[in-house]
Amino acid sequence: MRRIINFVLYAIILFLFLFYFQNREALWQQFKYRYLKNGFKAEVEEFKKEPEEKPKEDLIIIPKIAIEAPLVLAKSEDEKDILKSLKNGAVMYPNFSLPAKKGRVVITAHSSGGREAGDYKSLFSLLDKLQKGNKILIYFKGQEYKYKVFETKIINASDYEEVFKEREGSTLVLFTCWPLGTTFKRLVIKARLVK
Repeated sequence: MRRIINFVLYAIILFLFLFYFQNREALWQQFKYRYLKNGFKAEVEEFKKEPEEKPKEDLIIIPKIAIEAPLVLAKSEDEKDILKSLKNGAVMYPNFSLPAKKGRVVITAHSSGGREAGDYKSLFSLLDKLQKGNKILIYFKGQEYKYKVFETKIINASDYEEVFKEREGSTLVLFTCWPLGTTFKRLVIKARLVK
């Protein structure tokens, strides 16, 4: 009996270690946001300043959670293309509206992941901190598009209709895997174009 208990304890410790190792960057972002508020506030203040010149590259900027990352248009909706594009930044789905057009712009990024996920493996790790009224900036083809969050929700991983269903007007949908370190559900943020 003692051997079984030891085995279970070692298995739990090993699982926790591997989970931490795989998701340490996303967990650090959550820790920093929650417990090191002064340090994180300084980062956020830097992002609240409007850029003097419009960036020439395509970007997504979310001031509340100090995100500035390249915006990559995927070649197709094929999972391999999306995963490959995610290594280079936040990914805009190709068969949906572009920011300049009326319709739904759909963007995804990792919330956590290992080395194979690339430099942007925890880009959306703080997406759950966004609230109604928060600002999201998209720079696309030399133009600036400002969106305001109007809804946040968590859906089942298989319920993509919520993400991809077209609606009236110009909307932005951000989504990522949730909770951190899993693919069980999806965190969905919806925002309306204001400028």
